[in-house]
Amino acid sequence: MGTGSKALTGVVCSAKRVTFMQKCIVVSASRLEEDLNKQDYINGDEYIICADGGYDNALRLGLQPNLLVGDMDSIAALPSGVEIIPVPAEKDDTDTMLAVKLAIERGFDAITILGGVGGRLDHLFANIQTLLYCAEHGVEAVLAGVKNSAFIIVNTTKTMQAQKDYFVSVFSLSPFSDGVTLKGLRYPLVDAHVVNSFPIGVSNEFREDTAQITVKSGTLLVILSSKKQ
Repeated sequence: MGTGSKALTGVVCSAKRVTFMQKCIVVSASRLEEDLNKQDYINGDEYIICADGGYDNALRLGLQPNLLVGDMDSIAALPSGVEIIPVPAEKDDTDTMLAVKLAIERGFDAITILGGVGGRLDHLFANIQTLLYCAEHGVEAVLAGVKNSAFIIVNTTKTMQAQKDYFVSVFSLSPFSDGVTLKGLRYPLVDAHVVNSFPIGVSNEFREDTAQITVKSGTLLVILSSKKQ
């Protein structure tokens, strides 16, 4: 995506750039993409929370964390000068979910999760569920990466700027989503009934300078994936 151009209004998101309101960056411990550039995500005034081994990822990106949370089972060495909240290794929450919960508790209304789209499939699915948790708490959130990113739309319309080198896929996370309309894409939908057992929205493409995704009732997962994986 090179330019990191804006892809949404409200949640301004592309596979490489995310711009929000009161913004928190959560850095997870999953493998970072080698070509991930912090300038695509960091303006300089974000609050940075590291989820356990995400601290090592933050250092590789040249970021200065504000807070570290986790069971510390995947971190090379505990840092000094950073707020640390240790938790037991056996717990219900993932370290990334704990970091997100702390961000919400501290009043952030927008969260970008870095290092959340690589690595294990079960962790990826857990991070998608974390996006859903954010949506249920009125917080805009995105899993951000160079080649893939994901966010959630609930009962609303989002406008995206075209990302010509990316596929855009739309899935229903709720059992069904009604009033789904896709405009500006190669395969449009009009007031459609979309269910979570049939992937009708996979691998769509931008056909106009902007695209609109609408869901009147339900929860949609939107994924941007580079055509050059």
